[in-house]
Amino acid sequence: MVLNPEGLNIDGIETKEPIFGLPAKWVPLEAREIVESKGYTVIDSSGVIATHLTEIIKRYADELLTRQDVQRLLDAIRQDYPAVVDDALSQMTLGEIQRVLQALLRERVPLRDLVSILETASDSARINKDIEIILQKVRERLGRMISRELATPDGVLPVILIEPKTEEKLMSNLFKTDQGTVLSIDPDSWQKLIGKLSVLIDEGIKRGFQPVIVTSSQLRLPLKRLLDRAIPQVSVLSYNEIDNTLNIENIGIISL
Repeated sequence: MVLNPEGLNIDGIETKEPIFGLPAKWVPLEAREIVESKGYTVIDSSGVIATHLTEIIKRYADELLTRQDVQRLLDAIRQDYPAVVDDALSQMTLGEIQRVLQALLRERVPLRDLVSILETASDSARINKDIEIILQKVRERLGRMISRELATPDGVLPVILIEPKTEEKLMSNLFKTDQGTVLSIDPDSWQKLIGKLSVLIDEGIKRGFQPVIVTSSQLRLPLKRLLDRAIPQVSVLSYNEIDNTLNIENIGIISL
């Protein structure tokens, strides 16, 4: 599979790269050397399949994390950090810890720094038991890792910002429900939002990167939930989650 095959004059089958929807083309194996010599990125069929399967696992990791899995994770780190585990369980139930970890996985945040996750979650839970608030505090603690994984190899974070008046409008349409905070938006504004975002995201992908939407911490999660209906691959960060050593590149500003 050849990624971004524009200008490639070799017969093949036009397709889309399955993860980010990049334009691609299947070409004969014997053409690989020629294609690579022209500077195109080539992925063999086994690599495409492996990447696709990995992406599927990541996409549904939150659904695969059971309460028993969480208990095993806690048991594993208890050997070295017993106080951290005991403190977390004194402030939160196993089910609440599971919900926080699932929420992180849902947005592809690795759980490898579980000690920091538990420390921040238990500290936050002492003040407020709201899972969304706990989650945001944990994400801010992990902000350096989260934002760096979304940046380019040379430390550039391509961002899409929301115009202040538009952000105020969206903030005024946040509502608390049993399922968490939701963002209510009229159909016309929804179509405009998705249309403008899709254009900016497509432009970024063609340039070889995936833009990140940046907004306030209060709007971040409900906006992400809303966008998951149409463009689930897009990441949404709050300003407090961005590593200040990254170089920010403004790709565009959304206004409604």
